[in-house]
Amino acid sequence: MKNLSLPRFTFLLGSTDLARYDLAKALVASTFNSVYVGDLDTPILNGITGMFYDCNVLKDLDAVPDEVLPGTASTTVRDMYHGLLKLLRQSLGATALGQLALVDHRSNLDLFDNFIYRDLNQMTDVLPFMNQDAGFNPKNVLIINLGELKSHNLVGPAYIWLPVPEVSTQILIIEKELIILRRTGVLNGS
Repeated sequence: MKNLSLPRFTFLLGSTDLARYDLAKALVASTFNSVYVGDLDTPILNGITGMFYDCNVLKDLDAVPDEVLPGTASTTVRDMYHGLLKLLRQSLGATALGQLALVDHRSNLDLFDNFIYRDLNQMTDVLPFMNQDAGFNPKNVLIINLGELKSHNLVGPAYIWLPVPEVSTQILIIEKELIILRRTGVLNGS
């Protein structure tokens, strides 16, 4: 049944990649809008793939064996990933992955109603999606936490914590929470 009305940008936080990917699939199946599903770290993975095109870089880095990259003495895919992430955060700041995701997906903004990002790890990466000077609105951003309940100091994004692992129950909780968030003015839409 397609009756879920997601905000423009939804970010999945916590838990394992598999749980976030399963929820993303269920969210797509539950909405009538066109949905783009992506990952904030796509530019990093594309960079590694470009540098080491003979390597099999998987989206789920936890499933990648820590094999040494070709041409390096001991650098693994995981080492390269974390090194590039650190470099990006040093160069672009705490919002680096959010900035790069917007650049990477800007051409899709007019093609899709909703965007689901499956790999939020640092809350500050949502800030570029809330930047009103760039034409965005904080009331169009939702963070769904599948992991441990954590406090955050971001002002603006709606936040739903899912304490249960079953996807069907998670969808029901999200439906109810979206109604409350819209009635209270935290999220746009009806």
